[in-house]
Amino acid sequence: MSLSADENSEKKPLPEGVSEPDAMLLEQLGQLGVNLGEKRIIEYGFVASSLSDAEALCLCLQDMGHEFVDMPGSSGLDDEGNDPAFDEDRAGIWIESSELITPLDAAAKTTRLQLLASEFNCKYDGWGTCVDNQPTAE
Repeated sequence: MSLSADENSEKKPLPEGVSEPDAMLLEQLGQLGVNLGEKRIIEYGFVASSLSDAEALCLCLQDMGHEFVDMPGSSGLDDEGNDPAFDEDRAGIWIESSELITPLDAAAKTTRLQLLASEFNCKYDGWGTCVDNQPTAE
């Protein structure tokens, strides 16, 4: 199921400090039955333009308690000597970290993670979570 905003839906005031895209994601998660105040695994995406920037960001995220799903050097080099974490579509090195946190707290961290990523010449790509037991059409 694709999570996208319905352009015809009535706009609700955004929670303080939460961006509009995060507020729309929170609304969609709530509609899917996700308890927004319950801790769950949240995954964050980052893109770095160099291996040294990626490694520096990873160290900082690790100090913040993040675990890594995908990071530079995590799977070794491929047969051609390239790091498979380099993502051609994103034109950079893809980093994916995760932590056990509520969706509300993840949304509140967006600005802080954007600023942190920029300190290391990286781009914060956003956050997400898996949704189980999606409603099925009958």
